[in-house]
Amino acid sequence: MVTTTLRELVTASPAETEAAGEALGSRLSVGDVVLLVGELGAGKTTFVRGVARGAGSTAPVASPTFQLVRVYPGRLQLAHIDLYRIEKAPELAELGLDELADQGAVLIEWGDRLLSLTSPLPRYAGQYPAQPGDGEEQPLTSPLVGKYRPQAGDGEEHLPFAIIEIEHLGGDRRVLRTRRDLGH
Repeated sequence: MVTTTLRELVTASPAETEAAGEALGSRLSVGDVVLLVGELGAGKTTFVRGVARGAGSTAPVASPTFQLVRVYPGRLQLAHIDLYRIEKAPELAELGLDELADQGAVLIEWGDRLLSLTSPLPRYAGQYPAQPGDGEEQPLTSPLVGKYRPQAGDGEEHLPFAIIEIEHLGGDRRVLRTRRDLGH
């Protein structure tokens, strides 16, 4: 089963955006990491509100912009992280991403910052890593749990998380694009 099944979905209301998040939240497992990419006001926190509900949480969901990390208990613990204010790679270590992923699923708003701040991960430039392929596993020097697998022939790093892009289309309309699935 693939954790994120939608490739592109247009929602017409916050309730529809939350419903898409809820569908994802019901399928997440311990160790799953989802990077959310989108401009300010795109609807990332609205999506997370649905994910939390799908993970069994009844806690109120708010943007973690100033708190950086919010944890929601439920059938699956959900860590909601905001990297908007993170500017340097050493600040990532202080967030405890590995530990949070060991305890539940992790959603990271401004997830493209993780790619731009973490070496040797590729810099975010509108292109996303391809799906995991076959090959020998090698350690990933990242504040994320897991391994990457180079795909035979292309030498590109394949990373242990999903990427969902959220774009505000105007009014209450949003487009949700899965750029990379977790692959399970």
